[in-house]
Amino acid sequence: MFGEFTLSSGKKSDYYFDSKKLTMEPAGARFVARHLVDYLDAEGIGYVGGVAYGAIPIVSQVVMLSGMREDKPIRAFYHRKESKEHGTAATAEGQFPPKGEPVAIVEDVVTTGGSLLASIQDAEEKGYNVTHALTLVDADEGQAVWR
Repeated sequence: MFGEFTLSSGKKSDYYFDSKKLTMEPAGARFVARHLVDYLDAEGIGYVGGVAYGAIPIVSQVVMLSGMREDKPIRAFYHRKESKEHGTAATAEGQFPPKGEPVAIVEDVVTTGGSLLASIQDAEEKGYNVTHALTLVDADEGQAVWR
């Protein structure tokens, strides 16, 4: 979309990509999940983490598609910026990998990379072996550096 938008980073932009228009439509969801499952399989990755909230549909679809086969399921978790006020008050939810298992962190749209880097840092602080960072759209407006 084109217009005036404030992004999660606080930056202003003349365009906005709403990933949910793609990932919450059956053909788009199937397209994204199929390509991610194929990629994760090729890389030997059995766990994928998503950045809340844009990547939650993505990792959920990866889990669903990979679960339709019995030999190589991919499990998922997601990270939110803030801890919730109820339940366990956790910043991450879902199926967590054993120590040393390779993990990919997924984001829907990256502008500055701040949310993606925060999720990677949170996962690594929990002891997860983050080996891949994936995004649907890179707006190429930041200087995100990982490793």
